[in-house]
Amino acid sequence: MIKADHTNVPTADLVRSMGEMAETLGRTCTSLLSAAVRLAETDLDEEAQQLVDLTKALQHAEHEALMHLNDARSGLLVKLSKH
Repeated sequence: MIKADHTNVPTADLVRSMGEMAETLGRTCTSLLSAAVRLAETDLDEEAQQLVDLTKALQHAEHEALMHLNDARSGLLVKLSKH
């Protein structure tokens, strides 16, 4: 990460978009887990497990997005090429 100077500070729009993305990922995870429970209740365990696995990956993405959001709010930028 690099400390942003006055010409390279994250814009309010970027920070807002990052927050919206993190919120969307969180809501998606909740919906997927709910669907996984319903699938498991109907003995579709393999399909339920696939949704749980997908949810884990999305939770990781949400965590990363929140970390980057906190950095952006404090004026730090992350090189996208690091991912």
